[in-house]
Amino acid sequence: MAEVPAFALSQYGKSIKGIVELETTEESVEVVLTSCILFALLESMRGFHHSSMSHLVAGLKVLRESQISGRFPSPHSSLLSRALQWLFIRADSQLMDVGGAEFGRSVQVYQPMEYFMPDYFRDIGESLFYIELLHNRVMYVLMRWEPIISEHGYTASVTDGLEKDRNKYRGELARFRTAHERMLDSKLGLNSIEGHRAGHLAISLSSKVTAVLLEVDDFVNPEQDFDKSLETFQAMVEESEQFIELSRRINTIASRSSNGPDESKPRAILTMSSGCVLPLYFVAARCRHSATRHKALRLLQTCKRREGLWDSDLAADIAEKVISIEESNAKAIFEKQRLRSPSSYDTSEQTMTPGDLSNMTKPELDVPDEARIRTVVMYYDRVGDTGRAEFHQRPPWTVIPSAGNKLEGFRSIEQVAFGTPGPRAVVREVLMHT
Repeated sequence: MAEVPAFALSQYGKSIKGIVELETTEESVEVVLTSCILFALLESMRGFHHSSMSHLVAGLKVLRESQISGRFPSPHSSLLSRALQWLFIRADSQLMDVGGAEFGRSVQVYQPMEYFMPDYFRDIGESLFYIELLHNRVMYVLMRWEPIISEHGYTASVTDGLEKDRNKYRGELARFRTAHERMLDSKLGLNSIEGHRAGHLAISLSSKVTAVLLEVDDFVNPEQDFDKSLETFQAMVEESEQFIELSRRINTIASRSSNGPDESKPRAILTMSSGCVLPLYFVAARCRHSATRHKALRLLQTCKRREGLWDSDLAADIAEKVISIEESNAKAIFEKQRLRSPSSYDTSEQTMTPGDLSNMTKPELDVPDEARIRTVVMYYDRVGDTGRAEFHQRPPWTVIPSAGNKLEGFRSIEQVAFGTPGPRAVVREVLMHT
């Protein structure tokens, strides 16, 4: 049996070599892109993050070059070309989310002004494509403004330009929601079909993530801005819970109908479609309401899903570390405040543990701003499923950028290694703590 994986990997290597040597015709471009997706999935199943991302980046570059040269057909010309374009737009966004230091600045695949938001979507698939396209554009806009604000601060022209872009995409999001509602209204009984209900939940989750990104001023006061989205975060957790249950039910029915293995134990779900992993990680890492973020974390830890590059196990481990650092920081901050003015604090707070901070402050402000982790940067080893995550915090003396003030950089406060010989990626070792 040991010879089978070796043989498969040998053929895998030969396939990659053959694809590289293909001529750049329209048909060969589709073959290359399809192969990149399949190879990325294979590496994702093995937990080899760096290799999986490398295949997707290679496919993105091929797609972009073929678009520029006119070799790649319109996504409306065939089902295959449309599916490939959709998959790579999704992969592009995921690379920006989890690609880390090496893959986080990826290749923009859509052509500006190529698509116009329709007034009506034909089906769930088309609706999902447009919300993912919109999410991709919003991420690029925010990424484009980041170095400008870091260099020049919040001048009047910068503020006006950023708000103009935000308003543009807020309008697109409103048009998307109108088109999606029209589709739902026209298809009676749509929500009675479990597959369609799961798709609708995935769309709703993606639109909520995009809406929060458009409302949060991530360059100045992100934590206070996230507080305004508490109800949205709570809705995302509820919808994710429904989505997970529906997906498991659909997966179980599909396995039984195909005479698959016994489903008494839930299997991990592998898909290239959008789902609940990003929204749950987003809530766990950014929401300051303790009960809400901990429920999101529990769902991440138990859902066993791999949605493209989003691995629920790894996302749960990173989110758990973010929460642990923030709650430990918050406990230390409140303890210092208690020692300075003991009369204003109840003595019971001395025994308080991380994760139970709501007695100290308002529920929506469980972790003070100065205790927050601002960014997490991922570094993936080239071989295997290992790597490290670096957690960054903005120094407490940071000046809010205005005209003439630059945005100070983040400082690394902790690094952790991840990866394991088994299929589950876990945080194994604290490498550095300052």
